[in-house]
Amino acid sequence: MAAVAEKSTKERLLSVLDDLEVLSRELIEMLALSRSQKLPQPGEDTQILELLVQRDREFQELMEVAQQQGKVHQEMQLLEKEVEKRDSDIQQLQKQLKEAEHILATAVYQAKEKLKSIDKARKGSISSEEIIKYAHRISASNAVCAPLNWVPGDPRRPYPTDLEMRSGMLGHMANLPTNGVNGHLPGDALAAGRLPGERPDPKLPLALVGRPGGDAASSPRQRLRPGASGSQQRERGRCGGHVDRFIQQQQRLRLKTRHDGKRVRTGLHNHCF
Repeated sequence: MAAVAEKSTKERLLSVLDDLEVLSRELIEMLALSRSQKLPQPGEDTQILELLVQRDREFQELMEVAQQQGKVHQEMQLLEKEVEKRDSDIQQLQKQLKEAEHILATAVYQAKEKLKSIDKARKGSISSEEIIKYAHRISASNAVCAPLNWVPGDPRRPYPTDLEMRSGMLGHMANLPTNGVNGHLPGDALAAGRLPGERPDPKLPLALVGRPGGDAASSPRQRLRPGASGSQQRERGRCGGHVDRFIQQQQRLRLKTRHDGKRVRTGLHNHCF
């Protein structure tokens, strides 16, 4: 019985079919002998029929078992497909979890960097009240740079007023005469630092006033031309040195203005972020 139980349903069905085939063949041979008037032994045909019926009963039982196993096999196939589908869903969820982990790690890193910048800003020596006041002044007036001598608490506006702009050279650009070159100031006006139509200041040296024909000395090298007297050359050289020093001073002021504006913007950034 243990050996029979170890066999598969397919092998058992094949074995029963072989027995049915052998018994059917013996039964047919017995019928052939009866026709040839050779009588078989009494009871032999009955024994063969009983064995044939027994094997047929076993075959029917094995067929029922095979049908049940077929149904179980179909259910197993359906379950395998369901398992594959669930496995695909699990892999998709795993991929989404990895993406979420990457996003969270990036957010945590950025949060740590922001906390570091906040701590660094808190340790700064710039007063928040002064920064807020200065930022309010800049935002309210659309200004980008303060004067060189402007300090926190100064009631003046950190940008040129409308009256100052109109009283400067830029405010008179629309009223320039047409005797300049391409609408620009003549050479004598540029050299003297005045607008056209204004009378030259008698206190200024002659080298900065220029002649009526516009042939003014526009550089120290032209003012110290050969043929002039010694006193005139010394006076013109001294005036040229004043002009050069004035230009250098203006350049230094521009550099300082840029540096102060950059320092203020850095302080605002550290405080806000």
